[in-house]
Amino acid sequence: MTNRRPIDYSDADWYKGGINMIDCDPGFPNGIMVKDMSSREAMIKSVSDYMDYMCNGTKVTDMTFAVFMQTSFVDCESMGWVYRRGAKLVEEWIARKDTDDEPYPFEKRQAFAKYPDQYYAFERFGIDWAQVAVSECRKRGVRPWIYFRMNDLHAVDQDDSLFHDPFFFKARENGWLNGNTEYGRPRGTSGRIENLYDYSHREVREWMLTYIEEMMMRYDVFGFGLDFLRNIYSIDYLRAEPGYQKHMTEFMRGVRDILKRAEIKHGHKIKLMARLSHTVEDNFVYGYDVKRWIDEDLVDMLVAGCEEVCNSGVDIDEWRDAVGRDFPLLIGYDDHIIRWADAGAEYIFQVKPEHIKGFTAMYYSRGVDGTYFNNFYAPTQVRFGKDIDKESSSEGMRTLVVTHQDIAPIGRKRYEPLPFSLSEGDVDFDINVGPVKPGEYLYLLVGYNSALGSKVSLTLKGQKPLEIKEVPVVYDKVAGHYYVDDGYTLVKSEALLRYSFEGISGDGDMTVHFEKSDGQCGVVYMELTATPDRIE
Repeated sequence: MTNRRPIDYSDADWYKGGINMIDCDPGFPNGIMVKDMSSREAMIKSVSDYMDYMCNGTKVTDMTFAVFMQTSFVDCESMGWVYRRGAKLVEEWIARKDTDDEPYPFEKRQAFAKYPDQYYAFERFGIDWAQVAVSECRKRGVRPWIYFRMNDLHAVDQDDSLFHDPFFFKARENGWLNGNTEYGRPRGTSGRIENLYDYSHREVREWMLTYIEEMMMRYDVFGFGLDFLRNIYSIDYLRAEPGYQKHMTEFMRGVRDILKRAEIKHGHKIKLMARLSHTVEDNFVYGYDVKRWIDEDLVDMLVAGCEEVCNSGVDIDEWRDAVGRDFPLLIGYDDHIIRWADAGAEYIFQVKPEHIKGFTAMYYSRGVDGTYFNNFYAPTQVRFGKDIDKESSSEGMRTLVVTHQDIAPIGRKRYEPLPFSLSEGDVDFDINVGPVKPGEYLYLLVGYNSALGSKVSLTLKGQKPLEIKEVPVVYDKVAGHYYVDDGYTLVKSEALLRYSFEGISGDGDMTVHFEKSDGQCGVVYMELTATPDRIE
């Protein structure tokens, strides 16, 4: 077991050493955390082994365990749970034939069907998996959190979804769902927004608060997290009355009151975290009044980011103006760099370790207190996040990919820095890959939507490139793609050039100066790599 100090619940500076938080959604017990379901002892050992892997000798400081995703993923009294519903539905669900109307192919239905098997084993052996995970986490000196995906979209379009709580049908009958078809379907999801709960209705808020109270009285944890970003549409803001932000503020007051009662029971403070979208103003439109939450002391930590991508453009200064300089603020990552799906076509580019280091080095230099890794619980991704902190992010190769904001409220412009044209004049583009040490090499990779790319002149921080090399455009390896307009228009590079630089060091803030190009030429893709080793 790793040699860590016991968790100090009274430490006011608990976050100042840097936070590396990894979330484990309700899917992670299913074949990831629990490998052997043959006995109670085997299942508990699986949890312990997973926590060894996650915590011992790593940079992980905090772990969140999701017990709610449309319905409870632990047995409870205040709502249904996935085993009760899934056990009744799974046989019929699996047997459905693939048709034009069937949204999920057989393989996808098989994957979802594992949930009842997993949770049947928990039921049979009398195991509260979240209780075990929290306990094992605490033993290793890693702070445990219970968290909820407040409005997850997985499979909400189907009445026989394994994840629907009985309350869903009551809410639909009474008009307590979003109900608005104008929002469409976000990328990377399997349900439509009109089927999400609308928290402007008192009945929805009370239903959720009842469940939160049961969970927080049960679990002795360091903190409780509300993931509003999966999915962000908790209020039908297009049709809401002026001042609709009051509903979510009232809800947060209710959560804070519950935590105060739980603190009396457990004998220590319990932190409250919220995961939100790209900008403070975007969140206000969605219904989340961050500034009021801070003024009323309704939240103890915030995570800013995007739902399905790592975003290079979160304005940390805007967030700091809203929450203050001495307040825990994390940058949130997903396990995709770029994600695009429409009309049956899907392009998903998984994040790589050097990307995580590049994003993390950049955001620490801009003033965040840590990182939040969403969907990084599986073995293929967890290694990217569990060994990252402020110091390690600036070591070795790290790459900052210029990405975009995946969703924004209707009527507000998304952060979308690419593509831009070079045919109308010079362009200065700011980019940051975190601190660069003397002796390190810098490589700027630029994708152009014109073969004129080889004729474009540019400088990085005033320095001309020492070498320009044409690189093959490999569309399944991220380079060359970008998305514009509504986020579904795919633009590909026709030329991909790598510019090499040496002798540039500093805090990471750099400007790429592009000179005007003859003819029609646009910049489609850009990434900056800092590395102690030369790239051939």
